[in-house]
Amino acid sequence: GACIHEFAHLVQDYRSMEGRADPYDSGPDWLCEGIADWVRWMNMEGEAGVKRATDDAKEDPRHDASYGVTASFLDYVAKKYDKYTIRFYFLNTHYMSPLLYGEDLIQEASNALKRLWNNYRGLQSYVRTAAGTDDFSETIERSRAEFKERMDDDFNTRDAIEVLFALARNTNKAMAEGTLSKKGAEDAIAFISEVDKVLGIMPEDSGSDDSMDAVMDILIDIRAELRKRKAYDLADMIRDRLTEAGIQLEDSSSGAKWKRI
Repeated sequence: GACIHEFAHLVQDYRSMEGRADPYDSGPDWLCEGIADWVRWMNMEGEAGVKRATDDAKEDPRHDASYGVTASFLDYVAKKYDKYTIRFYFLNTHYMSPLLYGEDLIQEASNALKRLWNNYRGLQSYVRTAAGTDDFSETIERSRAEFKERMDDDFNTRDAIEVLFALARNTNKAMAEGTLSKKGAEDAIAFISEVDKVLGIMPEDSGSDDSMDAVMDILIDIRAELRKRKAYDLADMIRDRLTEAGIQLEDSSSGAKWKRI
């Protein structure tokens, strides 16, 4: 068990950072030790390991108490939240800044990440019916340059992620106005996919699902026809049932759009 813990440190290989008061202090020790114990107790030593870490946490229930206590905390977070939210939560804080934990903070991270997911899926849906003429070439190239510049600035992932939010705001506006071209949407999708190879915050199901798009098009057309016939109760039922299933319809002047929520 001790060997597993120490091997985890070899994988971490945290380097000393210039400018720290102690050149041997390479960051949050409690997290480094907690991750190593999480690998050991929660993943390699079975039920006995989980029980030991959990018992330690009962004696000192602080997430930053290090070793088995932090391992128990990490196990709780990993089971309660999806990996994309956790990754986004960490990346949205500069690695040299204090890492704060709170249920509300992780929920905020989850909500923010879903805005990026919805934009990405919205672009994928928009491509099929895009009729605009704005290729967004300058905006996308500027976004690419800014992302690289911010990542090169001491691995500033927080500022790099803001580039994605800025692009999402611009493309959402252009899609709502119908000015974004098919090429512009495709290039925006390609850029997001490109930077996600570094960030890893987009879900595996973020690729285009043609069958799902086709089904949603049918439901949207049926709902539109029901509204024309003033069968509002049935149209609302379709909207409400989709919401229960995690899909939100948004009516606009150019027709209804859908997104996962």
